[in-house]
Amino acid sequence: MQENTGATGEDYQLLCLKYNIKPHDLRWFLGLSLPAYSETVLAKGEKGQKSLLEQRVAISVRVLDQYPYLLQNFALNPLTTVQDALDLAEKLSPTKVRGKEFGAFFGRSIQTGTAWISRGGIDYHKKNRTFSRMLEMFVRILSDKGAEGLQTWKKITEQEAKARGIDDIWKAGW
Repeated sequence: MQENTGATGEDYQLLCLKYNIKPHDLRWFLGLSLPAYSETVLAKGEKGQKSLLEQRVAISVRVLDQYPYLLQNFALNPLTTVQDALDLAEKLSPTKVRGKEFGAFFGRSIQTGTAWISRGGIDYHKKNRTFSRMLEMFVRILSDKGAEGLQTWKKITEQEAKARGIDDIWKAGW
């Protein structure tokens, strides 16, 4: 994937080819409904230009490209589970991730991340499969790679934000 542009539907397709995954299997893995898949992955940009993926999907595609082991046996092997906000806060405490960063990591607003961590709003993951998968990948990477994994996720988030014209994601948010 190109580092100087945001992830596109073509990058999604290339990820599938690179790791021999059917596009609809990856759609299932990422928790995308068929309409969401059509709107984000198959969409064409203006005047035939490549369309950027929705930021949560773009971040997920880039993370999976960096850490393909997350895809191994994904149908049989759930990555992990986060039960509630306190469980998540405990997992995040060694990383010093703040709420505003957390929201940006998942393609959401600064306020949303703070609410998820501080007020228990993280239960949203039980209703939203895309967010749930991202959360599972995030926790698994932090567990496996520690600070290195956190830095990679941060870099991916910044890259996708810049592709959308956001110079400082940590101040401006999505």
